[in-house]
Amino acid sequence: MSFQIRLQMRNGNAPKTLSGIFIDIIKTDGVHGLYTGLSASLLRQVTYSTVRFSIYEDLKMRLDRSAGDPSFLHLITIAALSGFAGGVVGNIGDILNVRMQRDATLPVMKRRNYKHAFVGMVRMAREEGMRSWFRGVLPTSTRAAFMTASQLASYDETKRLVHKYMGSSWHTS
Repeated sequence: MSFQIRLQMRNGNAPKTLSGIFIDIIKTDGVHGLYTGLSASLLRQVTYSTVRFSIYEDLKMRLDRSAGDPSFLHLITIAALSGFAGGVVGNIGDILNVRMQRDATLPVMKRRNYKHAFVGMVRMAREEGMRSWFRGVLPTSTRAAFMTASQLASYDETKRLVHKYMGSSWHTS
């Protein structure tokens, strides 16, 4: 459960703190309410992470084979590209996560009541068209590009420097 979404979507007298939201969710929806949107979060994480890691590693290996050890600038570039692609693929999970968690803040008649992410995907496609899966894709993917570039490229560069200055006896996974 993303408490951040509840904080951002709160109305009127809704709690203003993380602990207040936690208690409010349990009071109104029970412990089960803490897991609202979990399937959408998992969908997003699986699609986003799989795509960004696999594209990054594939491009890094191709660069390594063709030009030798990729420079830090090359790593940043391929990480940004892979993050952007992951953001595109994971966008539907982000949308569903927000929708599923926002439902609790809406009046009963306006709720979508998706049982899980796959029901949400099907209903979105049927009721709004497949293009609805890509609402907000540019900012989502741009954020993913910056995050992935900062995470993966800096990890690989740090690992390379540690190996260079600490020797090959130092091991990483």
